[in-house]
Parts: sequence; structure tokens; C-alpha cells
Amino acid sequence: MIKPVLLLVVTAWLVALLVPRVRTRRKRLLSVQWPIVNGTFLSGTISPFRTGYMGEATNFRLRVEFSHCVGDSKYLGEYIHEFIAEEDAAALLRSLEQGPLYVRHNPLSPSDYAVDPYRDVWVPQSSG
Repeated sequence: MIKPVLLLVVTAWLVALLVPRVRTRRKRLLSVQWPIVNGTFLSGTISPFRTGYMGEATNFRLRVEFSHCVGDSKYLGEYIHEFIAEEDAAALLRSLEQGPLYVRHNPLSPSDYAVDPYRDVWVPQSSG
């Protein structure tokens, strides 16, 4: 009797871990086709947090707040990324502060956005 319950608990735990990752990956893949606009950096913080088996390691969470405009509407958003090294988090924070900060938005729902500063680092200019 205990084995089926344990199996159910482990399965539920795995699903709870995987569903958000699948959604994030799907959104990232879909957002490649979305229009891109300039974002405005508002603020950024780097916070340490404990990780590992017994909390023996420290990682760093970068949280950036920004805005972007689509038409006459302004939207607020946030970008969160975790790093092993604080220097890497600080380097990305400096880069986003200095700009550019690009935001992709869903054309059917502009409040739905995606920020990927590693993918969206340059917007080609049309020649003409």
C-alpha cells in the first residue's frame, strides 16, 4: 500500500516541477515570432539565496523591473534570472541598465511579454 502512495507523491512532485519549465520553454519558443519593442529599465536587484542539498551553496537571483509601450498603452514587467556567480548577475544588470532592453510582446495580448537578453540583443534595421 505504501508504494503506490509514494509513487503518486513522487509523480505529483515531478509534474509540479516540470509544468512551469515546459510553459516557460513553450513561451520562449513562441515569442520568437512576436514583435519587438524597446523596454525602459526601471530598477534591478541582485539577491543571494541558498541552494544545494543542505543549502551549502549560494546562488544569486537578478530581478529587473521594466516598462514597455505598445501603441498608446504602457505595460510593466519583470525579468528574473538565476546565476551561480554574483559577478555574472551584476554584469547582466549593468548591461540592462545601460540598454538596450528589448521586449517581445504577444500581438494578440500586448501585456503578455517575453524578455531574453541573451537572444534579443540586436534588432536589425531595415535598409531602404
